[in-house]
Amino acid sequence: MLVVTPCLHWGETIAGYTQARKNVIPLDIKFLLSLSDKALAVIEVNKDVFDKFDKGGIDGEGKFLYRSPISPREVFESRKADFTKIQNTYNWLSWNFADAYVKTHLANTTVAATIIH
Repeated sequence: MLVVTPCLHWGETIAGYTQARKNVIPLDIKFLLSLSDKALAVIEVNKDVFDKFDKGGIDGEGKFLYRSPISPREVFESRKADFTKIQNTYNWLSWNFADAYVKTHLANTTVAATIIH
């Protein structure tokens, strides 16, 4: 168990579990945005959850997140941009499957969003 447990991407698992039940349980958007970069691909698929928080706010904070003037969607988009920028500076020695999956997934959704608009 001690060998297998660290191999799981817990952030991705938690994000997928909570977002699959987004109509049943209240989502903790602050927590979702604090998960590791490995969860970005799962959050990207369900980023529509940010829409209701951009308008109504989170826990009475208005559209501000952590007393910041940016919305949860803007925080997410900033994290995606930072992840992509950092990944582009890496060489082949820094390659790993998890980062490659997230980078590919984010690139594909960006291309699809560009084509749709």
